[in-house]
Amino acid sequence: MAKPQPKTSQPPPLEPGEHILWEQQPLPSEYVKQRYGKLTAIGVVLLGIIFFGAQDIFNQDDSTDFSISLEGSLSVLITFVVLTLISGVLATSMLWGRKEAESTYFYLTNKKLIIASGISPPQFLIYPPHRLGQLKIIRTKNGAGTLYFREEKPLIYGGLYKKRIGFEGIQDPGALYGLIHKVFYH
Repeated sequence: MAKPQPKTSQPPPLEPGEHILWEQQPLPSEYVKQRYGKLTAIGVVLLGIIFFGAQDIFNQDDSTDFSISLEGSLSVLITFVVLTLISGVLATSMLWGRKEAESTYFYLTNKKLIIASGISPPQFLIYPPHRLGQLKIIRTKNGAGTLYFREEKPLIYGGLYKKRIGFEGIQDPGALYGLIHKVFYH
């Protein structure tokens, strides 16, 4: 039986004279914990509330009749279905987050930071040194972690929500921190 070959990504767009100094694919479990851990927990809690709420509704008045009259409870039924769908998507975010991690690659070149994600064709997010903010490391117990290098306020949320951008779920964020300082801030 042949040994499976490691996945390779499409090379990022490089300028003349630019070369890759560091590249890494995130560790799927670390990537998912950093990116989707809270969403999954929220989804599971909401599903639990919905499940026990539905159980309470069916157990009211000790009725064994599960028929629902459509006149009085159509809006309740629609709300129940929508909340269940949203909660289900949130609760399973760790599963589809693993797929996202498998198609994500991080690069440091002598001129910029690049995040490649997506399958065919990948989307390249490019961050030159002048677009970087304060570097911040978040480590996990096993030494892996995330190196955030930019914070944005997307207009989608009216600028109220801050989105942190970085290399999530990498093996040694401290070494990369030092390399970025050496390359861009020497």
